[in-house]
Amino acid sequence: MFTRMTRVVGVAVGFAGLYTFADTKKNEVTTSPPHLLATSPKTEGAIPFRSGDRTMKHYFITGPPASGKGTQTNMLLQEYPHLTHVSSGDLFRAEIRSGSELGQQLLSYVSAGTLVPEPIAIKPVLQAVEAAPGRVILDGYPRSLEAAGLLKQNGVEPAVVFVLNVSPEVVRARVHGRLLDPLTGDTYHKLFAPPPPDIAARCEKRVDDTTKKLERRLKVWKGTRAAIQESYSAYIVEVDGSKTIAEVSAEIVSVVAALEMTETLVVFFSF
Repeated sequence: MFTRMTRVVGVAVGFAGLYTFADTKKNEVTTSPPHLLATSPKTEGAIPFRSGDRTMKHYFITGPPASGKGTQTNMLLQEYPHLTHVSSGDLFRAEIRSGSELGQQLLSYVSAGTLVPEPIAIKPVLQAVEAAPGRVILDGYPRSLEAAGLLKQNGVEPAVVFVLNVSPEVVRARVHGRLLDPLTGDTYHKLFAPPPPDIAARCEKRVDDTTKKLERRLKVWKGTRAAIQESYSAYIVEVDGSKTIAEVSAEIVSVVAALEMTETLVVFFSF
């Protein structure tokens, strides 16, 4: 029989270097990714999970165009299939293909390479998050301070924010060979990851993958990066997106593995 603890207990999850701090008197567990624990491991930058209401925190992944957000999300889903992928880009493209009024509005902004106004952009994102059975991977969103504020107002907050850092030169090389499957939304590359032969004929360039629009999107990313830093500095994990797909995936999975393990620890400390 275990005895209910009344003091703060530190637990080190060694395989991922993540520490968990449980205060069962308050019935609360807080966790932080390893790099966030350097200054004040108990409070600063802590990510709360409450054993009573089990406050849901999601995984955010962001980066410049062609930084590998979709690829890394798919890699993460292979490891954790219970997660749900919510991509603002995929949601927008689906609406555009549908020819709906919202899709026509979205197309006007996407074609120009500019940000979709948040009152328009937030709707399909929130609907997708609310429809998900549990934690989601939020891919490519939010992109502004306003969007981050709207997400918080609606209870959508991060457990961690992965920022894929890729230089503009690498982005340009990736974008100019990128292909999109219009039926599935999957992204391929002419040289690095060509589509399977049976679907190659239907793959096409994305409407926003022109040189002029790419340069606009790179400028937009600078503003997005600043907004992410201001909104989520305590939750950011910087990842070198120019590494191989496997190397980037290993870094991301190691952090997620630790956070997923924390849920088990919450149950352990709250009996």
